[in-house]
Amino acid sequence: MNQQKTQLFHAGVNLTESQALARYGFSKGTLPFWWDSWTPFGPLIQYLGYSGPSRLRHPLNASVAAGWLLLSWLVAPIEIWKLILLRLDPVRNLFSSWAELLSWLRQGSSAAPRTLRSVVAQAAIFHLWRQRNNVLHNQQSVPVITLFKAIDREVRNIILGRKHRRQFHNLLSIWIR
Repeated sequence: MNQQKTQLFHAGVNLTESQALARYGFSKGTLPFWWDSWTPFGPLIQYLGYSGPSRLRHPLNASVAAGWLLLSWLVAPIEIWKLILLRLDPVRNLFSSWAELLSWLRQGSSAAPRTLRSVVAQAAIFHLWRQRNNVLHNQQSVPVITLFKAIDREVRNIILGRKHRRQFHNLLSIWIR
C-alpha cells in the first residue's frame, strides 16, 4: 500500500471520499488535522479549542498524515509509564499529574525503593523528552518498545555504576525481576 493510501486509510477516508475531497482542494494525504472530523471527537479544533495547536506545537494547517507523528509522541509516555509501573508497582494506576508522580517518588517499598523509583523516573523523563524533541525537530518517532529498552539500559547502567553504594546494593535484582 502506498503512503498516500495509508494516510487516507488512517484518516478513515476511502478512495471515493478522497476524490470528493480533492474537488475541494485537498490532495491525497492532506486532510486537515485540526478541521476534519477524522477522530471520534469530531474536529480537534472544536474538541481542544483554539489553543490546541500551540499547546501541542502542531501547525494549524497540518495534515492528518503529519498528525500521526504527533499522536505517536502523545501515546508514547502513557505506554512507557505502563511498562515501568508493571515492573515497579503493578497495582498502581497511571499518574494524572506531576503532583501524583512526585508523591509516588517520595513513597518507598521493599518492592520499589525510593532510590530505584527516582533513577527510573529520571531515565524515563530524559528519554521521553529526547523522543519529544526528536519528533518535533526531526519528524522521527521511535517505537515504544525501543524507547523502553533505552530506559531499561540506562537504569541498569546507573545502578551498575553505583553498585558499591549502600542504597544501590539490591536495586538491579529488584529492577530485572
